Amino acid sequence: MGIFYYWVGLRGESIGGSQDLTEAYQRSFELFKRVHQQRPESPQAMADLANSLWLVAHMAETAGDTQRAQDACEQSLRLYQRRLKQIPEIADAQNDVALQLIILGGRALDAGDAQGAYVAYRESLELYRGVLQQSTADPGAEENVALGLQRFGDTSMIVGELRGGLAAFQEGAERFRRILAQWPESEDALPDLAQCLELRRPRGDGQRRCQARPGRLQREPLTLSHPGTAAPREHRRTVEARPQPSTLR
Repeated sequence: MGIFYYWVGLRGESIGGSQDLTEAYQRSFELFKRVHQQRPESPQAMADLANSLWLVAHMAETAGDTQRAQDACEQSLRLYQRRLKQIPEIADAQNDVALQLIILGGRALDAGDAQGAYVAYRESLELYRGVLQQSTADPGAEENVALGLQRFGDTSMIVGELRGGLAAFQEGAERFRRILAQWPESEDALPDLAQCLELRRPRGDGQRRCQARPGRLQREPLTLSHPGTAAPREHRRTVEARPQPSTLR
Protein backbone atom coordinates (compact mmCIF):
# COMPACT_ATOMS: atom_id res chain seq x y z
CA MET A 1 0.00 0.00 0.00
CA GLY A 2 2.86 2.38 0.64
CA ILE A 3 3.93 1.98 -2.97
CA PHE A 4 0.39 2.61 -4.18
CA TYR A 5 0.22 5.96 -2.37
CA TYR A 6 3.76 6.76 -3.48
CA TRP A 7 2.72 6.46 -7.12
CA VAL A 8 -0.57 8.27 -6.52
CA GLY A 9 1.52 11.17 -5.25
CA LEU A 10 3.85 11.08 -8.26
CA ARG A 11 0.85 10.97 -10.58
CA GLY A 12 -0.77 13.88 -8.79
CA GLU A 13 2.42 15.92 -9.07
CA SER A 14 2.75 15.22 -12.79
CA ILE A 15 -0.74 16.58 -13.47
CA GLY A 16 -0.44 19.53 -11.13
CA GLY A 17 -2.45 18.24 -8.17
CA SER A 18 -1.86 19.66 -4.71
CA GLN A 19 -4.06 18.52 -1.85
CA ASP A 20 -4.45 14.98 -3.17
CA LEU A 21 -0.72 14.44 -3.69
CA THR A 22 0.06 15.90 -0.24
CA GLU A 23 -2.30 13.38 1.31
CA ALA A 24 -0.88 10.58 -0.84
CA TYR A 25 2.71 11.36 0.15
CA GLN A 26 1.72 11.60 3.81
CA ARG A 27 -0.08 8.27 3.63
CA SER A 28 2.90 6.71 1.87
CA PHE A 29 5.19 8.03 4.61
CA GLU A 30 2.98 6.59 7.37
CA LEU A 31 2.94 3.16 5.73
CA PHE A 32 6.70 3.07 5.11
CA LYS A 33 7.19 4.21 8.71
CA ARG A 34 5.12 1.26 9.88
CA VAL A 35 7.24 -1.12 7.78
CA HIS A 36 10.40 0.38 9.27
CA GLN A 37 9.04 -0.06 12.79
CA GLN A 38 8.50 -3.74 12.02
CA ARG A 39 11.96 -4.12 10.46
CA PRO A 40 14.10 -1.37 12.01
CA GLU A 41 17.42 -2.96 10.99
CA SER A 42 16.45 -3.58 7.37
CA PRO A 43 18.58 -1.42 5.02
CA GLN A 44 15.79 -1.41 2.46
CA ALA A 45 13.15 -0.34 4.99
CA MET A 46 15.48 2.49 6.02
CA ALA A 47 15.93 3.57 2.39
CA ASP A 48 12.20 3.46 1.66
CA LEU A 49 11.36 5.55 4.72
CA ALA A 50 14.19 7.99 3.98
CA ASN A 51 12.94 8.44 0.40
CA SER A 52 9.42 9.00 1.73
CA LEU A 53 10.72 11.59 4.18
CA TRP A 54 12.33 13.40 1.27
CA LEU A 55 8.88 13.64 -0.35
CA VAL A 56 7.40 14.95 2.91
CA ALA A 57 10.18 17.57 2.99
CA HIS A 58 9.46 18.55 -0.60
CA MET A 59 5.76 19.03 0.08
CA ALA A 60 6.47 20.97 3.29
CA GLU A 61 8.86 23.23 1.39
CA THR A 62 6.26 23.79 -1.31
CA ALA A 63 3.72 24.71 1.36
CA GLY A 64 6.14 27.16 2.98
CA ASP A 65 6.69 25.09 6.14
CA THR A 66 10.47 25.36 6.18
CA GLN A 67 10.90 23.95 9.70
CA ARG A 68 9.03 20.78 8.85
CA ALA A 69 11.05 20.47 5.64
CA GLN A 70 14.28 20.86 7.62
CA ASP A 71 13.21 18.27 10.20
CA ALA A 72 12.26 15.77 7.49
CA CYS A 73 15.56 16.30 5.66
CA GLU A 74 17.52 15.72 8.88
CA GLN A 75 15.53 12.56 9.68
CA SER A 76 16.13 11.32 6.15
CA LEU A 77 19.88 11.91 6.53
CA ARG A 78 20.00 9.96 9.80
CA LEU A 79 18.26 6.99 8.17
CA TYR A 80 20.62 7.05 5.19
CA GLN A 81 23.59 7.22 7.56
CA ARG A 82 22.34 4.22 9.55
CA ARG A 83 21.86 2.32 6.31
CA LEU A 84 25.39 3.21 5.19
CA LYS A 85 26.83 1.80 8.41
CA GLN A 86 25.18 -1.52 7.60
CA ILE A 87 26.22 -1.65 3.93
CA PRO A 88 29.28 0.62 3.68
CA GLU A 89 30.53 -1.05 0.51
CA ILE A 90 27.41 -0.19 -1.53
CA ALA A 91 27.89 2.87 -3.76
CA ASP A 92 24.20 3.79 -3.75
CA ALA A 93 24.23 3.96 0.04
CA GLN A 94 27.20 6.34 -0.07
CA ASN A 95 25.57 8.42 -2.82
CA ASP A 96 22.32 8.76 -0.87
CA VAL A 97 24.11 10.14 2.19
CA ALA A 98 26.21 12.45 0.02
CA LEU A 99 23.16 13.87 -1.75
CA GLN A 100 21.27 14.42 1.49
CA LEU A 101 24.30 16.28 2.86
CA ILE A 102 24.24 18.49 -0.24
CA ILE A 103 20.57 19.27 0.34
CA LEU A 104 21.20 20.14 3.99
CA GLY A 105 24.29 22.14 3.06
CA GLY A 106 22.18 24.22 0.71
CA ARG A 107 19.59 24.76 3.40
CA ALA A 108 22.36 25.86 5.77
CA LEU A 109 23.44 28.48 3.23
CA ASP A 110 19.84 29.65 2.93
CA ALA A 111 19.82 30.13 6.70
CA GLY A 112 23.13 32.01 6.65
CA ASP A 113 25.09 29.15 8.20
CA ALA A 114 28.12 29.08 5.89
CA GLN A 115 30.15 26.99 8.34
CA GLY A 116 27.43 24.35 8.47
CA ALA A 117 27.32 24.25 4.68
CA TYR A 118 31.12 23.98 4.56
CA VAL A 119 31.07 20.92 6.83
CA ALA A 120 28.20 19.27 4.93
CA TYR A 121 29.84 19.80 1.54
CA ARG A 122 33.17 18.54 2.83
CA GLU A 123 31.59 15.32 4.12
CA SER A 124 29.65 14.90 0.89
CA LEU A 125 32.83 15.30 -1.16
CA GLU A 126 34.62 12.68 0.95
CA LEU A 127 31.82 10.21 0.27
CA TYR A 128 31.93 10.87 -3.47
CA ARG A 129 35.69 10.31 -3.42
CA GLY A 130 35.05 6.93 -1.82
CA VAL A 131 32.56 6.01 -4.55
CA LEU A 132 35.05 7.04 -7.23
CA GLN A 133 37.71 4.77 -5.73
CA GLN A 134 35.30 1.86 -6.25
CA SER A 135 34.29 2.88 -9.79
CA THR A 136 37.22 4.60 -11.44
CA ALA A 137 35.81 4.01 -14.94
CA ASP A 138 32.46 5.67 -14.18
CA PRO A 139 32.22 9.21 -15.62
CA GLY A 140 29.30 9.95 -13.30
CA ALA A 141 31.40 9.18 -10.23
CA GLU A 142 34.23 11.38 -11.54
CA GLU A 143 31.79 14.16 -12.27
CA ASN A 144 30.22 13.98 -8.81
CA VAL A 145 33.66 14.51 -7.27
CA ALA A 146 34.39 17.42 -9.62
CA LEU A 147 31.06 19.11 -8.86
CA GLY A 148 31.61 18.43 -5.17
CA LEU A 149 34.91 20.25 -5.42
CA GLN A 150 33.09 23.25 -6.86
CA ARG A 151 30.70 23.35 -3.90
CA PHE A 152 33.49 22.84 -1.41
CA GLY A 153 35.58 25.52 -3.13
CA ASP A 154 32.70 27.99 -2.97
CA THR A 155 32.01 27.50 0.71
CA SER A 156 35.72 27.40 1.56
CA MET A 157 36.02 30.89 0.11
CA ILE A 158 32.95 32.08 2.00
CA VAL A 159 34.31 30.90 5.38
CA GLY A 160 37.75 32.35 4.65
CA GLU A 161 39.61 29.15 3.70
CA LEU A 162 41.08 30.78 0.60
CA ARG A 163 43.93 28.35 0.02
CA GLY A 164 41.66 25.34 0.39
CA GLY A 165 39.10 26.90 -1.92
CA LEU A 166 41.63 27.58 -4.66
CA ALA A 167 43.02 24.06 -4.32
CA ALA A 168 39.51 22.63 -4.70
CA PHE A 169 38.87 24.67 -7.86
CA GLN A 170 42.21 23.59 -9.31
CA GLU A 171 41.53 19.92 -8.64
CA GLY A 172 38.02 20.31 -10.02
CA ALA A 173 39.39 21.80 -13.22
CA GLU A 174 41.83 18.92 -13.62
CA ARG A 175 39.03 16.40 -13.13
CA PHE A 176 36.85 18.11 -15.74
CA ARG A 177 39.81 18.06 -18.16
CA ARG A 178 40.09 14.32 -17.50
CA ILE A 179 36.39 13.85 -18.18
CA LEU A 180 36.72 15.75 -21.46
CA ALA A 181 39.72 13.67 -22.49
CA GLN A 182 38.12 10.32 -21.67
CA TRP A 183 34.51 11.10 -22.56
CA PRO A 184 34.59 13.90 -25.18
CA GLU A 185 30.87 13.44 -25.84
CA SER A 186 30.08 14.89 -22.40
CA GLU A 187 27.88 17.95 -22.88
CA ASP A 188 28.59 19.52 -19.50
CA ALA A 189 32.29 18.99 -18.89
CA LEU A 190 33.46 21.94 -21.01
CA PRO A 191 31.26 24.60 -19.31
CA ASP A 192 32.11 22.99 -15.96
CA LEU A 193 35.81 23.34 -16.72
CA ALA A 194 35.38 26.96 -17.79
CA GLN A 195 33.52 27.72 -14.59
CA CYS A 196 36.20 26.12 -12.41
CA LEU A 197 38.90 28.14 -14.18
CA GLU A 198 36.89 31.33 -13.73
CA LEU A 199 36.08 30.70 -10.06
CA ARG A 200 39.66 30.02 -9.05
CA ARG A 201 40.85 33.48 -10.15
CA PRO A 202 41.58 35.62 -7.09
CA ARG A 203 39.18 38.58 -6.81
CA GLY A 204 40.50 40.28 -3.73
CA ASP A 205 37.53 39.91 -1.39
CA GLY A 206 37.87 36.18 -0.73
CA GLN A 207 34.16 35.63 -1.33
CA ARG A 208 32.43 33.30 -3.72
CA ARG A 209 28.68 33.83 -3.80
CA CYS A 210 27.04 30.47 -4.40
CA GLN A 211 23.69 32.26 -4.76
CA ALA A 212 24.92 34.37 -7.65
CA ARG A 213 26.41 31.70 -9.85
CA PRO A 214 24.52 31.55 -13.14
CA GLY A 215 23.09 28.93 -15.42
CA ARG A 216 22.66 25.29 -14.57
CA LEU A 217 23.70 25.75 -10.93
CA GLN A 218 20.35 27.36 -10.14
CA ARG A 219 17.96 25.29 -8.07
CA GLU A 220 15.99 22.79 -10.12
CA PRO A 221 12.44 21.78 -9.16
CA LEU A 222 12.20 19.11 -6.48
CA THR A 223 15.89 18.92 -5.59
CA LEU A 224 15.54 20.92 -2.33
CA SER A 225 19.10 22.07 -2.99
CA HIS A 226 20.46 25.58 -2.59
CA PRO A 227 19.97 27.93 -5.59
CA GLY A 228 23.71 27.96 -6.18
CA THR A 229 24.43 24.31 -5.59
CA ALA A 230 22.39 21.96 -7.73
CA ALA A 231 22.55 18.27 -6.98
CA PRO A 232 24.95 16.20 -9.09
CA ARG A 233 23.57 15.47 -12.55
CA GLU A 234 24.25 11.75 -12.23
CA HIS A 235 22.52 11.50 -8.85
CA ARG A 236 19.65 13.98 -8.72
CA ARG A 237 16.64 12.92 -6.74
CA THR A 238 13.73 14.30 -8.77
CA VAL A 239 10.21 12.99 -9.17
CA GLU A 240 11.25 11.32 -12.41
CA ALA A 241 14.55 9.85 -11.19
CA ARG A 242 14.33 9.13 -7.51
CA PRO A 243 15.32 5.90 -5.73
CA GLN A 244 12.19 3.79 -5.83
CA PRO A 245 10.58 1.67 -3.10
CA SER A 246 12.03 -1.78 -2.80
CA THR A 247 9.15 -3.77 -4.23
CA LEU A 248 9.33 -1.79 -7.45
CA ARG A 249 12.84 -3.07 -8.10
